[in-house]
Amino acid sequence: MEPFLEISRPYCLPGEEVGCTLVIHTQRPLRYKAISAELTCCEKFFVKSSRLTRIPHRCVVSVSGPGIASPPSWSVSFSIRVPDGAKPTYVGSSILRVWRVKALIELGLAPNISVGKMLFVLGPVSRESRRSASVCRGPVCLSINLVKGLFLPGEALRGSVFLSHPQAARSLRIEVLAIERLRVGQLGEISLARCLRKAFLPVRRTAPFSLKAPSYSSFADTCSSVTYVLKAVASLRTGEELVADLPISIGVLRLVDRSGGAPQGSRGGLPVLAGRPGPGPSIHASLRLWS
Repeated sequence: MEPFLEISRPYCLPGEEVGCTLVIHTQRPLRYKAISAELTCCEKFFVKSSRLTRIPHRCVVSVSGPGIASPPSWSVSFSIRVPDGAKPTYVGSSILRVWRVKALIELGLAPNISVGKMLFVLGPVSRESRRSASVCRGPVCLSINLVKGLFLPGEALRGSVFLSHPQAARSLRIEVLAIERLRVGQLGEISLARCLRKAFLPVRRTAPFSLKAPSYSSFADTCSSVTYVLKAVASLRTGEELVADLPISIGVLRLVDRSGGAPQGSRGGLPVLAGRPGPGPSIHASLRLWS
């Protein structure tokens, strides 16, 4: 028997309904006692020499009672609801948050069978970030300009760097930084900046660039946050550096649903990830923030 789990979308937003399908390939009829589904969020925090693990969300519901899976292929569909307050998926140096959907097939006398799949949760943002930043030192000015103020994970960050006096600089580069901040009770606080991407640009008045956006959403809660910064650095011939920092938002724009439903996502004026309830039971529980 070869079971596997299909998820209807590559990523989702808090409060959205996500359709799932459990598919079983079998050579003979398979009698089962019950099928259940589970949505779990696991978090791990690394502070100094300590590691803390917690499960802020776990909920199990029944998908099916007793039945028979007929050969050669059999499937059952169900839906899960991501909690309204769900924090986005993130895998970093000091913070790890993973969402997972699992289906359990109870066989009675034979060992139970489970199959799972990762669920990629994006973070909604209320508005786009600013698209430009600049800094000057004497007559030399450096600025960053982006084509827009909000990006999906992994999307191309396209823009340009402007340098008013190219002859004053020896080199010009652009970097994408992830800044992780974490506070865990008695374990203390940490702030860690990591360089995710770096590219050297030609030293000229206007230099276009394209860098891959970070793989996960920016977010903030009571004990942790991740922000992203796009940094342009001009190494001047005087030995100094001119640095322009521009915060960037990774996620989906939150739109208010005036009908009373869950917020919907959009990007660039086009609807994306609009929540649509699917068939079958739903999994729902509130995410309790850790203070």
